[in-house]
Amino acid sequence: MNILPYQTENVIELGIDEAGRGTLIGPVYIAGVILPNNIIELCEEEDIIIKDSKKMSKKERERSRLFIENNAIDYAIISKDNNIIDEKNIFATTMEGMHDVVNKISIKPEKILVDGDHFTPLHI
Repeated sequence: MNILPYQTENVIELGIDEAGRGTLIGPVYIAGVILPNNIIELCEEEDIIIKDSKKMSKKERERSRLFIENNAIDYAIISKDNNIIDEKNIFATTMEGMHDVVNKISIKPEKILVDGDHFTPLHI
């Protein structure tokens, strides 16, 4: 199991990641999810493995996506097309998408966990 139930117990945490940033054409997708504290037990009950999508088969990714959508407390997915990327650059577009995800989530997080080492501060 590669997923942890939380980084800080009893704090609403929003995990954010992006996909498609390395492609030369096409959109970048940014997703954020707030998982329940019992996520590990839920994964074990349904025999779900959540890990880096690049290390999963298409079938595993689809099964994990459905599981997350059905069990998340809240989630949001944003896409930014190549025109925005060309206009602003991939880094700025990804940061904007991360902020859009935070703003789209109906439950405001107390902590934001970003897969990566960059996140432009956001006042929520």
